[in-house]
Amino acid sequence: LFLTERVNVHYGDLNAAGSYFVMALLMAVGLAIRARRLPWLISVGLLGCAVWVSGSRMAVMAGMLALVLPAGARTWRTHRGGLRGTTLAAALLLALLAALAAYGIPERGNQRSAATAAHVRWELARTSLRMTEANPAFGVGIGRFYSRSGEFSSPELLKSFPPAVHENAHNNFLQILAELGIVGFSVMMWLLWTAAGYGRRLLGADMHDALRWGLMTGLSAFVLSWLGGHPLLIDEPAF
Repeated sequence: LFLTERVNVHYGDLNAAGSYFVMALLMAVGLAIRARRLPWLISVGLLGCAVWVSGSRMAVMAGMLALVLPAGARTWRTHRGGLRGTTLAAALLLALLAALAAYGIPERGNQRSAATAAHVRWELARTSLRMTEANPAFGVGIGRFYSRSGEFSSPELLKSFPPAVHENAHNNFLQILAELGIVGFSVMMWLLWTAAGYGRRLLGADMHDALRWGLMTGLSAFVLSWLGGHPLLIDEPAF
């Protein structure tokens, strides 16, 4: 069943579920490494299964890209040539695997091919920019992307993907830009930058604590998944 279908029992947005589960998975990995106890190892396995069952290709890609963070930090801090080269190669390999994951994960349920999904997201990105252009300072209004997407979508998108007449951006960054304008988007980016600063200080206080790395990579994966989804529109993962 789970090789052909996608499931999430909490809410209907499967990509949002994937974003949440991959965040929790990486945090659980940090806890499992730190505590070295069986219950946390079991939780890692269960959350890994939950990511797969949700079927979100973007969540898998975001998780792999987030793992570049600890590998890159290790490369930055080490001064030994051989180890530095190894960790840099590991970071590049993770980035490559993230790109391959989009095409390697089989289509399930109502999923379209990876190429089609990428094309739809590209066209929705253009829709977002047209919407922003119409109201650049403060956007079209909170929650109005869905109701007005058809006005700004290209005929090509409406023909190839009819749901675009009433659809969200499939990119939380661009959705915030279109709905809240440059002012609201700038505030959102300031908020993320401030949070990232706290994260850097958290890691700087103890670079060897696996739980701190688990927290930061999990949160990074969640934010990276915004590039291909909109988990902030669903109450449970947003909270």
